Amino acid sequence: MFEAGTKVLIEGNRSGVVRYYGPVDGKSGQWVGVELDFALGKHDGYVGGYPLLFSSIGRNIFVANHNMDFLSPRVKLY
Repeated sequence: MFEAGTKVLIEGNRSGVVRYYGPVDGKSGQWVGVELDFALGKHDGYVGGYPLLFSSIGRNIFVANHNMDFLSPRVKLY
């Protein structure tokens, strides 16, 4: 399970921090919303008109969890 605050590597070439884990409208399964370290994404953070991520445009990406690896231990945010 990916928790908010976990540093991840996506498909071996993009890194970022998990900001959301859960369902995404129009997609099956669980998805991970990641705030990228650099503007290499294609999402504005909104899904179905609702904000799920709050980074600037181009710094958000939603990916299936099997396309990621952990870069840091899981961190629980309080």
